[in-house]
Amino acid sequence: MNSSSSTLLPFSAIFEIAFTYSLTFSDFVFSITFILQTLQLCIASKIVIVAAVCFEFTLPVFEMNSVKKWYSA
Repeated sequence: MNSSSSTLLPFSAIFEIAFTYSLTFSDFVFSITFILQTLQLCIASKIVIVAAVCFEFTLPVFEMNSVKKWYSA
């Protein structure tokens, strides 16, 4: 039981991040797949530093994309 609740927590965080940085539903889906691919890369590498760097670079990408969309709208 504890393992299922601990695995749900990252997914809720992923949805929250994706929902925060996306303006349309397609952006939301793209954000989720992008985050999951990034996490999959980080988990596959089994290096904590790489995981931290991946997460560090993931958020600015979403910020830049949403800023670009606001200016182009």
